[in-house]
Amino acid sequence: MAYQKVSRPSTVYHLTQKGNLDSILDDGVIRRFGDTECWFCESLDKMKAYMEQTVMCEGKPYRTADGQLCHYSKFNPEAYILLKLAPIRQENAWYRRTQEQPSSSSDEMMQAEREFFPLSIGYRGDMAFQNAEVIDVPKFLAGEIVSHKELTSSELWGLLFERTEAEMAAYMRGLDHLERDELIQSAEEISAMQVCRRGLMAERKKLTRRNVLFLLQVEKPLGMISEVWMEQQNAEEGNAFSRLLAELYKQKGNGYLIDDEQPETVKQMLESCPNNCFMLLMPQGILKLASDEAEKALRGEEYTVLLDYSGDSEPIKTADLLEMVVIDMRKDEQGCWYVLVVHPKLLEALRREKKMT
Repeated sequence: MAYQKVSRPSTVYHLTQKGNLDSILDDGVIRRFGDTECWFCESLDKMKAYMEQTVMCEGKPYRTADGQLCHYSKFNPEAYILLKLAPIRQENAWYRRTQEQPSSSSDEMMQAEREFFPLSIGYRGDMAFQNAEVIDVPKFLAGEIVSHKELTSSELWGLLFERTEAEMAAYMRGLDHLERDELIQSAEEISAMQVCRRGLMAERKKLTRRNVLFLLQVEKPLGMISEVWMEQQNAEEGNAFSRLLAELYKQKGNGYLIDDEQPETVKQMLESCPNNCFMLLMPQGILKLASDEAEKALRGEEYTVLLDYSGDSEPIKTADLLEMVVIDMRKDEQGCWYVLVVHPKLLEALRREKKMT
C-alpha cells in the first residue's frame, strides 16, 4: 500500500466511542494508539460511506495496526459519537492511501479499493485539534444532524484564566476606594486572593476538565477559592493556637504561677510595645489584637468579641482585658507577639493553693 502526502484539511470527522470523549477533550488530541496514523473523513458523506464499508459491516474481516486478523462486531450506534474537529499545528503530516496492487488482483478488488481509499485521510502522529463539535450518531444515520459544541481542557483553561484575571483586576481596583483602616481589616482577604491566584496558575496542568468546568460555573472563582482557603487557614490556625497554648502552660505556666514576683499586665505590655500586633492566648480562648486595636484598648474603647477554640465567641470587657496578667511572650517570624495571659484572680487563687500545700 502506498501513501500520498496531501495538504492539511480545515475540518475532519472522527468516529469514536462515547466513553472516549472526556479523555479526548482532556488531551486535546486524537491519539493513534500504536498505529502510524490516525484516520479521519473530510465530510459527513464520506464518513457515512466509510462506516457502511467498515464498522457497519458485521462479520467483515479487517486487520489491526499490528497485523492481527479481526472481524467487525455488531454495530451499536448509541455507543458512538462523531467528532467534527479543526486540526491545528502540523501542516505536512497528512497522507492518503493510494492503490498499489499486484497484477493478480481482480478487477472487482481494484474497483473496491479505488472507491474506498479516497473516503479517509490519515495524520501521522497524535492530531491536535480545536473547535470540537459532537454529532449524535443514531440521528446522523437517520439523516438528521444534531450536534453541540465542546471545549477542550486547554480552551476551557483559557476562559478560566481570562475570568480570574478580570476578577483580580476588578478586586484590586476596588481596594483603591478603601480607607486605611478598611485596608488593614481586609489584609487577610487580600493575601488570600493573591495566594489563591498564584496557586491556581501553578496547578493548571493538574486540573482536569471537570475541575475547570466547575470553576467556570462560578461568577467569581477566585473569591470562592479564597473564601474556602481562609476558612481552612483559620481552622488550622485555631488548632495551632490551641497546641501552642497547651505547650506554653505546660512549659511555663507552673513556674510563673508560683512566682511571687508581680508580672506585668496586658495594659503595661501594650504601653511598652506600641505599633505591634498581638495574639492573646487565654484559658477561655484567643483574642487577635492588631496595632490599631491595641491603641483603642488603651484609650478604653470597649471590646466585646473573643474567639474561642470552637469558633464561637463570647464577650470580654476592655477593663478586664487590660488587667490580665502576662505569663509569657513569644514573637513569630512575621513580628506578631503570642502572649500567654491569665486573669489576676486566677493567678492569686493558684498562689494561695500553692502556699496551702
